[in-house]
Amino acid sequence: MSQPAATTSQDLGYIEVQWTDTGAAGVDAASFGIADVQITGVDIDQIEKLGNGLVRYRYNLDGDVLTAEPSR
Repeated sequence: MSQPAATTSQDLGYIEVQWTDTGAAGVDAASFGIADVQITGVDIDQIEKLGNGLVRYRYNLDGDVLTAEPSR
């Protein structure tokens, strides 16, 4: 997922975020960490730097799963 507030009906155990910076410095991959994102109901366990600012945030390594949002 690379869009803010994107939704999915699948629980893959991770989300992916494409970080970009249009400034002269660009994205510093060394600054990525588990505190970069918050997902309601789960804790980020690990990150994977996939290159070019793409980061996979894994939350299922300790058994966490997403909770279903109530229907509206």
